[in-house]
Amino acid sequence: MGLGVVSRTFNFNNQADQLYLLTVEIIDHVVNCTSVNEHVLFKLKIVLVELLTNSLKHSGDSETNIEVTLFNDKITITKIDAGTSLTITNGDVHLRWPLSAKHINNIIPIYGDITCTLKVRILTVDKAVFFIEENDLIYSDTELIENLPEHFGLLIIARACDLFEYEFDAENNINHFTATLLLKD
Repeated sequence: MGLGVVSRTFNFNNQADQLYLLTVEIIDHVVNCTSVNEHVLFKLKIVLVELLTNSLKHSGDSETNIEVTLFNDKITITKIDAGTSLTITNGDVHLRWPLSAKHINNIIPIYGDITCTLKVRILTVDKAVFFIEENDLIYSDTELIENLPEHFGLLIIARACDLFEYEFDAENNINHFTATLLLKD
């Protein structure tokens, strides 16, 4: 018999001292509802810390909701906040949601280093999906992080999860970042 669908929303007050406590609370909820192997649990922690850190940086004083939905085969974590829409800047590329229709179906590199390239595929004027293209280069640990770019957190989340999407509700000025982790590796 399967888990079915279990969904719960957690509130984050965008205070740094609450980040760790909320991460632990969400992980406890997941572990109490379903079986999660150590690898998926590690990725879940990474995604939560990065999403909450993003809230600290970009959501100001407003409250952020973290919606956790457990399915039989996956977990989705959606960070929902009001405020400034996603802005991507890389060299000559400067995108801010909602986008014009001319960007639909474009794939845009956001950040690259010697290990991989983070890209975004524009699905609609208000929705995009992030993904990673790995590089086949050999590197040393000291070469991995020479500087931390603006979009490094997006790279971390995209690398940790199986699907990472962004949607902007322009009518209500609401951001939705959704990370999906498969329960089986």
